[in-house]
Amino acid sequence: MAEPGLTPFFNAMMKQGLVEQNMFAFYMSMNPLVDDSELVFGGYDNDRIEGRLSWHPVIEKLFWSLNLEDVHIGNRSLGIC
Repeated sequence: MAEPGLTPFFNAMMKQGLVEQNMFAFYMSMNPLVDDSELVFGGYDNDRIEGRLSWHPVIEKLFWSLNLEDVHIGNRSLGIC
């Protein structure tokens, strides 16, 4: 997101050729005692992935909204979508 008339930060990085791919990734640590969360521009860190990577289309680009069908914790549906 950016102010009207301004180029968003990531778009400016892409225009300048500073990133290899048109993507960014977040890793959020589950351990509050360890400061190892990260944001990667231009790709993702394979070492941070367990299982398979899932891609989801953005349905509202202004707010980077995704269409969620369900949220699970373990095998239990939370039924909030």
